[in-house]
Amino acid sequence: DEAARLLMAHGANPDWRDSADTSLLQTIVDMDSMRVAEALIDGGGDPWAYNSGGTVPARGIYEPLKLTSPEEEGARQRLLTKIRRPDRPWPPPLPSVAAVRH
Repeated sequence: DEAARLLMAHGANPDWRDSADTSLLQTIVDMDSMRVAEALIDGGGDPWAYNSGGTVPARGIYEPLKLTSPEEEGARQRLLTKIRRPDRPWPPPLPSVAAVRH
């Protein structure tokens, strides 16, 4: 997460997308790396941005996970507080529902 914060401090784009239109944040969330996800969101990454297939990183953060460390779970808990917004559905939509709304 320190490396991600350093990159954000030097202008890296937290919403970068690959050729399949999947955001960096979605990839990080899919890897269960909540501390890095937190750094990306703190750097301006959008956890509600739709990805190919209609997924949103917020859904992956919301899902209960068996993470590798208490630090990762702590980051996930902080993220749950950060991503909850009155203008967004809670819980975040499943990919099939999100794809229809996209």
